Amino acid sequence: MRPTYEQEVKALEEHLKGLSKEKLEELVYLVDENTDDRMCIGGVNFFKVDIIRIVEALETNTEL
Repeated sequence: MRPTYEQEVKALEEHLKGLSKEKLEELVYLVDENTDDRMCIGGVNFFKVDIIRIVEALETNTEL
């Protein structure tokens, strides 16, 4: 059975927790450069707002 979008977002959160600050900044740049409202990561089309929310939470040490 295919994971739900919410499960995919949780998996992305866990993956991004392991990235360096530089890699997170690079991801933010790529998200900003993308003109669509979604971005494909690992074969999953995530909403850009979800990616930005996760990165901002990680940068500010806010609970996800």
